[in-house]
Amino acid sequence: MIPSNDSQTIRDRLLSRRTLIQAGGATAIAAVASADQFMVRPHFVSAQAISTIAANPTQTGADFNKGDLPAQGGYSSASAEDGLVVQRGLNGVQFVSNVISVDFPMTHVGPNWQATYNGGWFTVEVRLSQDGKKWTQWTPVSIEAFQGEAQRPGVYGYLLNGYRATKMQYRLTFDTRGGPVSIQQMTLTALNSEDGPRASVRVPEASNEASAAKYIAKPRLITRASWGCDESLRYYNNGQEIWGREYARWRAIVPHHTATTNDYYDPAPQVRSIYYYHAVTQGWGDIGYHALVGNNKEIYEGRHGADGKILDYDLMAGHTLQCNAGSFGFAFIGDYSSYYIPSGMLRAGQKIAAWVCAERDINPIGTISFQRSDRSVYNGAVIAAHRNMQRPDLYPTACPGDTGYTQFPWFRSYVKAKLDAAPEKDTTPTPPPSTTRYVFTSSGRSSGTNESTLAWDNHTSTYWQTTTPYLKAARIQFDLGAIKYVSRVRWLLKKEGWSDWCIVERSDDKTNWTFVADSSELHAGVWYERLIGKKFRYLRFVFTNVNNDQYMGGLAEVQLYP
Repeated sequence: MIPSNDSQTIRDRLLSRRTLIQAGGATAIAAVASADQFMVRPHFVSAQAISTIAANPTQTGADFNKGDLPAQGGYSSASAEDGLVVQRGLNGVQFVSNVISVDFPMTHVGPNWQATYNGGWFTVEVRLSQDGKKWTQWTPVSIEAFQGEAQRPGVYGYLLNGYRATKMQYRLTFDTRGGPVSIQQMTLTALNSEDGPRASVRVPEASNEASAAKYIAKPRLITRASWGCDESLRYYNNGQEIWGREYARWRAIVPHHTATTNDYYDPAPQVRSIYYYHAVTQGWGDIGYHALVGNNKEIYEGRHGADGKILDYDLMAGHTLQCNAGSFGFAFIGDYSSYYIPSGMLRAGQKIAAWVCAERDINPIGTISFQRSDRSVYNGAVIAAHRNMQRPDLYPTACPGDTGYTQFPWFRSYVKAKLDAAPEKDTTPTPPPSTTRYVFTSSGRSSGTNESTLAWDNHTSTYWQTTTPYLKAARIQFDLGAIKYVSRVRWLLKKEGWSDWCIVERSDDKTNWTFVADSSELHAGVWYERLIGKKFRYLRFVFTNVNNDQYMGGLAEVQLYP
């Protein structure tokens, strides 16, 4: 990647990116309906932004004297002018830094540095401690962005697991047989993406449109709003967006690994750290993947599209150097150098890859001749490994990990199998929404709640709610009596603040449930609506008490239309 200057266009910046790592929102749609007209209007919904705590302890110049300088005949020196200098002709000489402390427990560490190589080379390792006595093993740092590839100066390593440590050291091992090395600056970017301040924000509601000939539904994603994205990081102080959007039709798919830890229980903080490291530390103003796949088999929304659009068609991201115009890039969260990508994560990746293939008529086991921005050509698999699509002669990378790479032939076949099994898209015109709604034959509820019939008694003044205080979750379901075509669902809440988080699902048998919508912080007195266009028998609302409120629900009316 090339540092920006006044004459450089956004397109130049995007095309020269190597690997970096829309405002998603809750999925309810506010609607206005009358007896003879149905109208949906997009609107803004509530979300929770979780700020990432960050610090950038940096050593420059004579600061390197605080560490253990390699003292082999005076070959090394540290000065305010040159930083740490290691002269020509050494191999295996090591420098160990002093202990560097931060005042918060770290979830991630991002080593980055500025150096002049002059024919020499060095590797970087990091170790961490919570108390300064017990330390982790030295962990090698893999390079994510080489000198000149990030928007900001320097070399950037992949994020490391922070283990909630507060102390860290780095170790440098030099090989200067080919020439000297000087290090002007070393930074250990410390991040905590779990414990930062939380703020309620309003974001555009998400839209999900599809246009494929082969019908494969767009996978349900954990939106940016749902993983706690701090959208303010995408803007300069004057309100201008840092990374504007450009588009080029997707012709290839590049699965990556993030080369971060596999030892995580919740992918959302991982995504927030990657987002911060790329948006702020590397200076790009957003995350560089279109999507990410977590070890919980969920897909997380990546690059911000036009407001309300999740996986904005043909949006350019920044995941593969010189190959971002025309490629779709997603990442498996973790390091798959020595471990296989778990089958559940591969299945999630299959869903998103198959959807892209269907939407853009891509043969997942085919090949492509893809011209890079430097006019060199990649000739290879259309579902491409990062290490192959990015010029291996000039910009080598191990992504997606040696072991993960061995799974690619199977993965391509797996995507093709899903595509082959997909039905042709139904081109029959959708009938206009009916103004006559269905009448439920029965309904049910979870324990600790009042009568479910209160949510379909044609009285907006009555409502279903929890009656046992501080329940963690509650549900209510409705029965049409038989499987029927449903064009849309409408619902109305009576109580403000009683719907922290709600998921709407449909089913044919009350055993297997399919997602319809999710929403947070819905407002009382507003009719919410979701287009469905599917056949089913049962509909249910599952409420989760995120804020530990005394009661939840307040569901006044639910209506289904043929």
